[in-house]
Amino acid sequence: GSKMGNRINLELAEIAASQKLAMAVGSQSIALKYPELAEGFRQVRQHNPQGFIFANIGAGHSLENAQKAVEMLSADALEIHINTGQELVMKDSEGDRSFYWLENINGIAENLGVPVVVKEVGFGMSQKMFKQLSQTAVAGINIGGKGGTNFAWIERERGQTTLNLDHYGFTGPESLVEARLAKNNKPLIATGAVSSSMDILAAQLFGASLVSSAGYVLSVLKDEGSQALDELFSQWKDELVKLYTLVGARQFNDLSQVEFIYNQSLRHFLEERKDKQIIL
Repeated sequence: GSKMGNRINLELAEIAASQKLAMAVGSQSIALKYPELAEGFRQVRQHNPQGFIFANIGAGHSLENAQKAVEMLSADALEIHINTGQELVMKDSEGDRSFYWLENINGIAENLGVPVVVKEVGFGMSQKMFKQLSQTAVAGINIGGKGGTNFAWIERERGQTTLNLDHYGFTGPESLVEARLAKNNKPLIATGAVSSSMDILAAQLFGASLVSSAGYVLSVLKDEGSQALDELFSQWKDELVKLYTLVGARQFNDLSQVEFIYNQSLRHFLEERKDKQIIL
């Protein structure tokens, strides 16, 4: 509900300001449809005046709505989420079955005036998608890997569908491998089942420029409170310094020289993708 969402936005904004972390809000579609709800998003900037904030809309929105979403937050960048899997399992009245999003996203990215990041929402990304996005004006890609928040599962729990897509898609690590195979040329944000400093380091070693967490962060906030979440971020920062030292990296750019080995699951995945040259 909007009241709970407003409280979560406020608490996350305050923690992001305290920890000097970037923050991305959830979809602003509801506030674009019902302007009286926009204040719940505006408070994010009010409580984090100096922070880097991502606005968020779906791929079917117009340039005008993209501008409104950015203005609502005085946002530094815009995430445009693509969620074909979720749209398929939503009722026709709720979902967007057109999927003709690539040209629209490119038009927004070319004309908006702030960086645009394309974001998956729990199904990860394939080589084909990375190659398509490489031809657009988007500034970055948020891979949204399988294993974290699953919106298709949420829609099934809401009773909107019986279609089970729980095991569909690419995990975060698999998506980062796909990006390498596709010779991706865009900065990557890794999301999907990120719940520790080791997950952050692994994603960075795999090629992510930034790492984000949603479901795990929200569960800590809900179950343990804002102070516990603030302390968790401090803990992750401290652990990352130690992990960088462990792998011989003084700074982020040094990670490109660190050797690492894929686990058995990823080795099998890589062999399948390279040997068969399957591009989905």
